[in-house]
Amino acid sequence: MSKTVFGTDIFLNMQMIVDDLEDDYNITFYHANKRSVLVTPEIYYGQKELKEDVLYVAEAEVFEKYPIHKNGISSICVGDMGTFEEDPGYSIIVIGDIVNWQEIYNKIQRIFIRYSSWNRRLLDILEGGGGLYELCVAGVDFFRNPLYVHDENFNILAMPMWVVGMNDFVIDENTGNALVPLPTLKRLKGNPEYIKTLSTHKACIWNPKHNSHRVIYVNIWTKEGRYCGRVLIQELNTSFKPSDFKAAEHFAKILSMAFERNLFKTNNVTTFEELLRGLYKGKSYEDSYLKNRMKMVGWKKNHDYICFVTDAAVGDNSIISHKKICSTVGMIIKESFSFAEKDRVYTICNLSLSGLKEKECKEHFEHICDSFYTHSGGSMVFGDLWRFTDYIKQAAKALETMDMEGESRTLLFSEGVLDYILGHFKDEFDSDMVCSRAVMKLRETDDANKTDYFETLKRYLDNGMQQTLTADELFIHRSTLIYRIKKIEEMTGIDLNDADTRLFIQISMRLYENQ
Repeated sequence: MSKTVFGTDIFLNMQMIVDDLEDDYNITFYHANKRSVLVTPEIYYGQKELKEDVLYVAEAEVFEKYPIHKNGISSICVGDMGTFEEDPGYSIIVIGDIVNWQEIYNKIQRIFIRYSSWNRRLLDILEGGGGLYELCVAGVDFFRNPLYVHDENFNILAMPMWVVGMNDFVIDENTGNALVPLPTLKRLKGNPEYIKTLSTHKACIWNPKHNSHRVIYVNIWTKEGRYCGRVLIQELNTSFKPSDFKAAEHFAKILSMAFERNLFKTNNVTTFEELLRGLYKGKSYEDSYLKNRMKMVGWKKNHDYICFVTDAAVGDNSIISHKKICSTVGMIIKESFSFAEKDRVYTICNLSLSGLKEKECKEHFEHICDSFYTHSGGSMVFGDLWRFTDYIKQAAKALETMDMEGESRTLLFSEGVLDYILGHFKDEFDSDMVCSRAVMKLRETDDANKTDYFETLKRYLDNGMQQTLTADELFIHRSTLIYRIKKIEEMTGIDLNDADTRLFIQISMRLYENQ
């Protein structure tokens, strides 16, 4: 496994290997060389020339036949080697389970690949036009725990996901940025233990009394030794292991490079939000570039997506409202991106990665819109990100057609799609020109004779022609319903056993009611 040319390799140690193996195997760990730096695994067959940066793997018989006498070597023995001296002089992991040694070797290779692939992803983001958000998404994927980065003034610079249990955040009224709440700031700045954490250079645990969970934090320092913020990894999804500390320190090193290069502040960096804005405005990108940027945030073209358009023209300062809405959406809805354009905020949510359903996304936007006294429209779920702009238009159409005086503040296009389709019928002809004559005749008969034929047929069709259910809803006997339906068919000449006829009748009733 070759080293990268960026000078930012991540080297493994034996503890990192142990952490990945201990959940699946019964292991014994003799840790002699605590400062081991490993770059690749190799099969041990008794070779004389052994390297201290290589992890040697073999079954017990090989180690018994060719024992290692050189200090500073790291190895994995598969099988029972009997009793071990207290200090063998080298580090060795003994897997006592009955398991094929090739299986273990393949597992070790996957561990090295996992770390190197993560490091390559970080470097690709760093060198390929990505920003702080993309780096943090890669961090969340690796640590399998939520994390965020704040600067020296406690501004939240990137937080790919917010889950229940994390600290609450507030939106700054002037900038629209997410912030640590003022009471929390006062408590931290007055806490001597917290003050001490500002001078650390290693990954450490922060577990204050007011927290319900532990946090790994690493301070971020510039080359000149200036503190410029920290990354905090929350122990909410998976339990911390010793290897997380070394990985967190490496992650902080990459973040330091991002700070040094000012990647997340300069205007020449195209954030993922800016990329989406470009797509919305019709800007063309090469497929390879789009796929690369999507890879940085873990998205795929064929994931399930949903778009929302929110009316941001509220309050005295719409620009502030834009930022506040974008920040709030980002904190509440995992795997989403938002950008502001004119009087609206446009959002795309990745349902495949967030685990959210269409209904759950709508509920989140209901709460957000309640907070800002505004409204939003949502698109239908779609599976092709390249059609992002089409579904943004669909969400905008839902926003434009919703009842602003109604109780709901969010309307999905799927909830109003029938009205949208029916509305096109009336663009060219009046309702009475496209409605079924049978429907018109029922309404005329009801008006003249004070009957309920129209409502009876509507309920009957809405209930899938279930006689008992319809009769119960109308508070009539089932035989009375059967008589009415027969009378309706005789009076209008329609055949309710024909599917096309039933559909035409239902559409006509909808048009008639909405005229």
